[in-house]
Amino acid sequence: MCQCDDCKTKLMPLVAHEVDHIDNRRDVAGDLDDSPDNLRAVNRDCHRRITMRQIAEAGAVGTMAPVWMPITQKPLTVVVGPPSAGKSTWVKAAAKASDLVIDLDILAPTVIGKPMWIADSRERSLVIRERNSLVAEYMRGKTAHPHCFLIDTAGSFKRRKFWLDRGADVVLLDTDKDICRARIRQCSARPESTRAGRLAAVDRWE
Repeated sequence: MCQCDDCKTKLMPLVAHEVDHIDNRRDVAGDLDDSPDNLRAVNRDCHRRITMRQIAEAGAVGTMAPVWMPITQKPLTVVVGPPSAGKSTWVKAAAKASDLVIDLDILAPTVIGKPMWIADSRERSLVIRERNSLVAEYMRGKTAHPHCFLIDTAGSFKRRKFWLDRGADVVLLDTDKDICRARIRQCSARPESTRAGRLAAVDRWE
């Protein structure tokens, strides 16, 4: 059963689905303390609530390139390109069912219950931190997936070098910017209010 502080006060604690670190301090290598006395079983909804509370208390901001990210021990392909370059389509064609696919747009509904493009800064930070945790866990060889595909805009050489330095293969989709802009303007899946930001990201992409 869930061992979070909230469930400890309930007569009927929730069912536990995941393992949570009691203390989230990291060592110099960026690793969390996995000793048994620092782990507890938690319900997935409780886990998300705990993480959101920790972010709010710490004022933490998720970064897309955390310095503690390890060197990958397993095949990692980072697919990069401007918005609407076709990254998701490329990964869908390349990834096998047994592979791990990590994408902020896929994670957001699960982590914060809404699409990434309508998230506020605190919610965005939560999704980014969850993404980083999933990627790092895979890179340390702690999942059974044979291959991971990470979708990341990575709009600068510095950002792409960050992944290269950690042993990833970087696939750059250098789609013509005019094509990306046309796709953004024609996309009805996202609200029109988000288009300006995506168009600006295309303009900034190096």
